[in-house]
Amino acid sequence: MAANSEREPHAGLPLARFLGFGAGLALAALDESVLRQPAAYLLPGVEPSLALARTAALACGVGLACLGWQLRLGLRALSLTIAATSIALAVAGPAWYASFEHRTVAWLVGLAVPASVAGLLGLTLGAGGRSLRREAHALEVIRYAIQPFRLLLAMGLLVAGAALGGRLGAWRSSAWLAAGFAVLGLSLPSLRHYLFGTRQTPWEFAPPALGLSLSLASLGFAQVSLPNDELARYPGEVVFSSHGAGQYVVSTVQQSFEIYRGDVLRIASVDAKRYAECLVHPALALSARRARVLVLGTGDGLAERELLAYPDVLHITTLSDDLSLATLARNNAYFSTMSGDSLGSPRVRLIESEALPWLASHTDEFDVIIVDLPDPSDYRQGKNYTHYFYEQLALHLAPGGVFVSQATSSAASKSSFSSIAASVESAGFLVHGYRAGIPTLGEWGFVLGSRLPLWRVNSLSPLSRNVLSSTSYVTARQLELMLGAPPARDSSAQGNTLAEQPVVDLLNEERRARGL
Repeated sequence: MAANSEREPHAGLPLARFLGFGAGLALAALDESVLRQPAAYLLPGVEPSLALARTAALACGVGLACLGWQLRLGLRALSLTIAATSIALAVAGPAWYASFEHRTVAWLVGLAVPASVAGLLGLTLGAGGRSLRREAHALEVIRYAIQPFRLLLAMGLLVAGAALGGRLGAWRSSAWLAAGFAVLGLSLPSLRHYLFGTRQTPWEFAPPALGLSLSLASLGFAQVSLPNDELARYPGEVVFSSHGAGQYVVSTVQQSFEIYRGDVLRIASVDAKRYAECLVHPALALSARRARVLVLGTGDGLAERELLAYPDVLHITTLSDDLSLATLARNNAYFSTMSGDSLGSPRVRLIESEALPWLASHTDEFDVIIVDLPDPSDYRQGKNYTHYFYEQLALHLAPGGVFVSQATSSAASKSSFSSIAASVESAGFLVHGYRAGIPTLGEWGFVLGSRLPLWRVNSLSPLSRNVLSSTSYVTARQLELMLGAPPARDSSAQGNTLAEQPVVDLLNEERRARGL
């Protein structure tokens, strides 16, 4: 034979490629459907539990793998199981995403999706192993595949695929795996012809073609619901995104949910209750009357949960420009539990509207007003921290009433905090600032405002003391410490008007200085 003659290709190469590609897809699909997707959605406290979902999936996978081996289904049936796996993976991403707002559907998806994908994978592996084992042995496919270089290459591809899957997000990863299984199914008739000389028929390509079509459709829906640029902006796995005025994005980070509005963290489930207690209880505990309360915020139900602890709070009006989080708080099991189902109380009324137009067009009076609006990072939000805004609050505050507002970080954004406090004072309020340590936010500042000096802890009513005895963070003693050591303010800080909003530039400069 001539020295430059080409080497004969290994006879089992087509089968080796098919089996190697299929095994890699199966491992990736198991990781995606049994480990990664359930971990992103089934957090502690959510039903079904993560352990139950994974146990059911593994039981289905092992059981159907044994069944597929025993039934001797053949290669035609193998083509159908591969196509079914492709379809299940294509549907998995949108099913998880859509179920996030529906408690009952989420329970069904949490069990059905991992179990169906794992079961179909088991059936495919069992049927494929039984159908192709003789050919694989005869063609020495295993000996060919376990060469060190090929094993290292396969491991490298799996690691690269896992890293890529983390960047693509659970929905897109599942859709791409669906496309991979569809391609595997489309190649099976050719492999069967190569191994057994059987004739290919057009109908054999229909099931995998359907799987490929659904996977491409799933990728298209993913781009509409979760654009690519959103995935890179947030830590963790993005599991939900609203398309209302708030544009809220929910991500899973270390077995907790974080909710962002734009690029700014608004709620972290690990310390959401602490933040709500620090926002609500100082104003409620120190107010002489609290029958009617106005909440300007996200409608997540957390502040409302703390307010409902006071039996003399009779009416709560919650105003938000986007009630997407209110929908989650009512329909998502995790957020419903976190908010104590507070939005279902007959004492709570929800209104979807921007704060300032609503205040300007209504005349209702409230004993307490809770302001938890987004930071003044732009002029749209900055108007809610102006002299005019606080004048409108004063018109809605009953005589002797109290209001409280979050006021950015009193440590990292001292100039912004001071500017907000100056704006409150310019509207004729007596101002008292306080701060609290919030793990995900750092030291956070709040501003109390009233026409009367109400911040004397020794004047707390027995009811207020009783409520504070049942809180997890803001006890009567903690309230005394918070109010007794107000954060330092810049006495030269300039207030804000609708025409001039220095707080916007101040806050953005302070964030840039911290690399945000």
